[in-house]
Amino acid sequence: MDRAREWIGVGRCERAADELERAFGLENGPVSWVIALCWHLEGRPARSHDLPRRVILGWDKKSPKKQNRLLWELAYPRPYLELVTATAEKTGVDSALLYAVMREESAFEPKVESYAQAIGLLQLLESTGASEAKSTYGWTIDRADLQNPAINIPVGAAFLAHIAAKTSAHPTLMAAAYNAGRGALAGWLKKRKREALYRFVEHIPYDQTRNYSKRVTNSLLVYRVLYGDGEVEMLDAVGLDETRK
Repeated sequence: MDRAREWIGVGRCERAADELERAFGLENGPVSWVIALCWHLEGRPARSHDLPRRVILGWDKKSPKKQNRLLWELAYPRPYLELVTATAEKTGVDSALLYAVMREESAFEPKVESYAQAIGLLQLLESTGASEAKSTYGWTIDRADLQNPAINIPVGAAFLAHIAAKTSAHPTLMAAAYNAGRGALAGWLKKRKREALYRFVEHIPYDQTRNYSKRVTNSLLVYRVLYGDGEVEMLDAVGLDETRK
């Protein structure tokens, strides 16, 4: 603990986190929060948010106010804030939605690639990324470019903006289309277009898409509560026939 304090004192939070992890492990309540904070201060959101997300238990039963707010902010960070804010303003995609998708798609790992060969923070296929980059920004990009947040975030936001045009910008439906494809969502809407949203989500035939849509919606609402004006749209109270107007 003394060595960790010394590392923190000289601004070496990464070394402090390593010291604490070796000494106490990752499941030691208060120490785990200090480790998460160290990684957060080092600008490593993939590691800092992973502890409250997967290891530390019970914190999410407390309201994100006053002394508990920092716990929630560690679990729901906002990396690349300037870039995300500028991108949201340019594309019209809610920054809270960008962070929600980023959190659920990549867990903030900018270079991660999925088994389906989706790349980067917003997990774009190379073909989708290249097409969106060209049509929206006039950029010619390749696979490696999508590992760069300065490219992946604007391109992913452009893709979400195109999805929004087909779903009246309803974030839960956007999440479903982002995961399963716009064609799949269109088919489900055609069959169940007058169903309440929560029922529609429960009847999504793909397990992955159904669970993904719920996780993104949950993260979206948390981001809005933490960093917005405190007013949260009741996403489960809108009939799908209304979202298509």
